Amino acid sequence: MYSTISYGSARIYICCMNIFLKNENGIDERLRVFILDDCKIIREKIKEHLLLKNDVVIVGEAESKKDGMELIAEFNPDVVFLDIKLRDENGLSVLIDLKRTRPMIKVVMFSNSADPYYKRKFRECGCDYFLDKSKDFSMISGVIDEIVLLRTKSI
Repeated sequence: MYSTISYGSARIYICCMNIFLKNENGIDERLRVFILDDCKIIREKIKEHLLLKNDVVIVGEAESKKDGMELIAEFNPDVVFLDIKLRDENGLSVLIDLKRTRPMIKVVMFSNSADPYYKRKFRECGCDYFLDKSKDFSMISGVIDEIVLLRTKSI
């Protein structure tokens, strides 16, 4: 369904089905998703859930803030799945930078640290969704459906 190209510790996804999913103006209307998590197993599990959605294209992934921010700037995703703890930085600084430079981007925090304090702190900084890695993988589809619905209503 897609090919990957390595870019440092990050991956870029090239989808082969774009031609079938464009609107009448030739614009791909699928939700563009980027995954920024330091754990490869978690990134793979998120991708498994996202690839079940026809209205989503994964544009890339990274495990560090440095690589992630470069690729996010290049590929301009609509949604970022973001871990609280990355190899080189914490997710809060990434969230703050993303919301400052790209306020319309939807950020889904995905972490083992689902303490109410973290949820509140991240919401205050602009987090749109907060999912617990230990139990909320099944909620990914619903979150994507909600983002697609909200996007459709705003057009």
